Amino acid sequence: GTGLGCAIFDGGRLAPHIEMSQAPVRWGLSYDTYIGEHERRRLGDAFWSRRVRTMVDALRPMFLWDRLYIGGGNGRKIVATQLARLGDDVVIVPNTAGIVGGVRAWQLHGGHAVDER
Repeated sequence: GTGLGCAIFDGGRLAPHIEMSQAPVRWGLSYDTYIGEHERRRLGDAFWSRRVRTMVDALRPMFLWDRLYIGGGNGRKIVATQLARLGDDVVIVPNTAGIVGGVRAWQLHGGHAVDER
């Protein structure tokens, strides 16, 4: 809810971690700062939602995802007009989805740490 987290799965396998939250996005701001909770409160849900949609549109050609899940505490605060423009490949999920997904990834990997080689 307060920033950007990221996990990528390729063919059902967890890909190496990409720390996108601190990458510069605009005006020297990181993704965390640009679309984080502080900006949502400062801008209001409507303008902040437009920023989120713009970021999704910018990232889509880079990652070519089959499905993008937006969760966390603020996913549900994306206004309906922007939500409708996100596309069928974007799904808003409950705040608990990240935890459930993390447990499932751990189970798929046999309960062992992911090999980062």
